[in-house]
Order: sequence, then structure tokens, then C-alpha cells
Amino acid sequence: MIAPPHTLGQHFAYALGRLGTLESELLEQSDVDRILGAKSGEEAVKMLRDINFIVVPDDAKDFQEMINTTAKSIKENVENMIPEDKKFIFDTLWIEWNRPTISFNIKKQNGFVSDIASEPESSIDSSFDPKFTEPFESPRDIDDAVAEACDAERLRLAKMSSSSAIRAYVLRMIDIEKERRSFRDSDSEQDAISFEQDAIESVRSSLNEMKTMFLGPEPIFSYAAKAMSHLSLLRVLLTGKVNSLDIQEIKSLLPPLL
Repeated sequence: MIAPPHTLGQHFAYALGRLGTLESELLEQSDVDRILGAKSGEEAVKMLRDINFIVVPDDAKDFQEMINTTAKSIKENVENMIPEDKKFIFDTLWIEWNRPTISFNIKKQNGFVSDIASEPESSIDSSFDPKFTEPFESPRDIDDAVAEACDAERLRLAKMSSSSAIRAYVLRMIDIEKERRSFRDSDSEQDAISFEQDAIESVRSSLNEMKTMFLGPEPIFSYAAKAMSHLSLLRVLLTGKVNSLDIQEIKSLLPPLL
């Protein structure tokens, strides 16, 4: 059953109090800088435990388990703030989080992954499971095909949301990700840097605008998009630290902090 508009507005308005608390726990640049400066991967993981944003299971064995638990917590918090008939909108975010797992499984099916390789744990349930009938010639072909399928599904869901702001945000993110992939074949590092600076400002502006739309799902979507982006950043950062990458190399791999 779909709730009437005035009831939906009241629902989202009541969620704003909880949302303020969750947003106050998001990453700060100082958190990123502190972990970057850790002397070892072990020290970086210990620092991760002290960040309010991160949910630490009692039996956590590594940073990936903490990341996965936090992802589940974000999804649970978000779904507790939105009506059942609006939850599909947030699949646009969960699908993107699961993309590495989808790619891995298809690579394994096509013989591009060794038997001892570990499947990345997506930690977020999603019913999206694209099927491909044509054979792939390389792992990169799979990554590109999965990205295209995920983008199409995300855009379909965004169009169903009835929110022009969410639809514009998803479309903008898809365009940004396509442009990023095109830079893989480019020798112009300066063009890539300039593009990232312009892109991140437009994304921040879009998310900040959503925060003012109090009677709809947009403020919650803004929080969820930021939270998942912060989690992606931490995953890249900790992977680099644990594998003893140089600080400058890690910085070059980090997505911008929204």
C-alpha cells in the first residue's frame, strides 16, 4: 500500500532527527589523514576501530569485516527511516557497492580467476544479478559490461523514484564513472585531476541541495550516498595501508571525500 503524500511527508520529517545524528558520525578529512599517516597496516586498522562511523564486531578479524558490518548497518539505518515502497530507490546505491562482487563472479565463471582467489564480500543484499550470454575476451571486458548493466539498472530505478534530484544525481554519477573509465586510456594526468575537481564539486552541490528537501526521501538519500562513498574510501585506504603501499600511491587511488 502506498502512503498518501502528507503521511509520507510526516514520515520523512520525523526521520530528520535520526539523520542528524548519523551525519555527525561521517568521516572527516582529519580521519583520513590520520590513517594515511599510520606507520603500518596494523596501526591503520587500530585507528579504524576508533572512528565513530565504523561498526566494529566483537569478533572482527580484519578491516574488511569491519567495512562489511558498517555497510550492513548503513543499509539497516536507512531502511528504518523510509517507507517500504520507497526502499527500491536506494538500490541505486547498493548495486554500485556490489559491483566488484558481480564482476568477480562473472570473471570466475569465465576462467579469469584462480581457484584460490577469495570472492569479495559485498555484505549488502541485492536482487540485481545481470546475465550475459556472449563470451568475454578479457577481465576488463567483464568490468565494462558489468558497469554498463549496473548503470542501466540504477538509472531505471532512479527514474521510478519520482525525484528529479535523485534522478539527476544518479545520471551525473553514471556520467562521472564513465569519464573516469575513459581516463584509463589517457596519458593526461592533469586532465584527470581537473575533471575530478569539477566532478566532486558538482556532486557535493547536488547532495547538499537534497538535504533541504525535507518532505521527501532526498535527505536520507544524500546521507546514504555520502556514507557509502566514505566507506569505499576507507576500503581503498586500508587496502593500501595493509599492503604497504606508498602514501602518495594510496592518495592517487583514493576517491574524493564527499
